[in-house]
Amino acid sequence: MPRSSNRQPLDFRHDRTSMAQSSEILNHESSYQVSFLINDLRKPYGHSPAVGETAEPDWYLQEWMAHFQKKQASLTNELGWNKGRANHIWHSKQEYKRDLVNEVSAWLGIAPYELLMPPAEALQLRALKQSALAIAASVQSSR
Repeated sequence: MPRSSNRQPLDFRHDRTSMAQSSEILNHESSYQVSFLINDLRKPYGHSPAVGETAEPDWYLQEWMAHFQKKQASLTNELGWNKGRANHIWHSKQEYKRDLVNEVSAWLGIAPYELLMPPAEALQLRALKQSALAIAASVQSSR
């Protein structure tokens, strides 16, 4: 009497040798092909644009600090923050809040809304505002 083997017959779906050696492997549970290459290259972000990192920063603290020739150490030395808080705020690991924006903008001598735009754009808006005020003053005096 022949001995029976304990091995189960291989199911075709789980036999690795029968699978194609490319990035597109036939999914036997459906009629579509599954592409692993495309899925593997996707970034691990959610479907919502609010999830994940954005290309633009929330505020321009580092750019303004560079504009005024200040370094990260200035936050601890001049504002009295501890190194951990300065590091988290410098690297945008902590969300900014109104009181933080007001504190930093007062220290830098700029308007709070200017921290939310690049220095070049804020300086252009200042120049535009001054020009508009000068034009309005000249029109007012000519009347």
